[in-house]
Amino acid sequence: MIENRELYSFEETEETADPIAPEIDSAVTESGNVDAGPPKFLYQSIIAVICLVFTISLYRHELQWAYWIRERLHYAINSPAESTFGVLWNSKFIQNMVRNGNNLIRLEQVTQTLSEQVIFPEDDSSSFEDSVWPVPGNIINEYTGKGPFGTGVILKTTGNARVIAVAAGDISRIIQVTGGWVIEIDHGSGWSSVYQPITQLQIGINQRVETGQIIGRMNSNKLFLEIKHNSRPVNPRTVIH
Repeated sequence: MIENRELYSFEETEETADPIAPEIDSAVTESGNVDAGPPKFLYQSIIAVICLVFTISLYRHELQWAYWIRERLHYAINSPAESTFGVLWNSKFIQNMVRNGNNLIRLEQVTQTLSEQVIFPEDDSSSFEDSVWPVPGNIINEYTGKGPFGTGVILKTTGNARVIAVAAGDISRIIQVTGGWVIEIDHGSGWSSVYQPITQLQIGINQRVETGQIIGRMNSNKLFLEIKHNSRPVNPRTVIH
């Protein structure tokens, strides 16, 4: 039985002022306020009545400017739509706007058609068609794409396990590091695989290896495997079958 010996103390502490709280309170207050003034409809009604009274007063005055306004109102009410809006529609400014709008629509249609027709080249992973995992065991650290060991996977296996090439290729790099060696194999088409740490080398630089060929042994029970395409890390699960 596990005893819980943690002590909890409940002491009154002074509340610290939250700099965001006043802004939240202010926003809530503003959103919660109800306009106590007259409704918007009342203002609209008053304006409509004033316009109506002004229009009626124009018909009662015999001034020249009032007569001119009455004529324009009468013409606008009784004229057909073509004569009223025809001049505006046929103006150069409106025609340019319509033409530009049609051009934008056609451009959008052409762009959409081209985007549907363009076929982006996929990564050629044919080099890993008959690929195998380098050691027997389980993945204990998954690929994340970040961090020193997140660019690959860590496999847990038995001690003194044999490490084999995941696919055919040429040994392009052998570097000595703490705890062993780093081996990199060039599989062609921009693909490569990296193994670390290898304690006993069984290959040499520029040597050709085949899929499943032993490249070394390891004393520890953890192997870091990294797969790269054009020098960028790729999740090994997506290419090793």
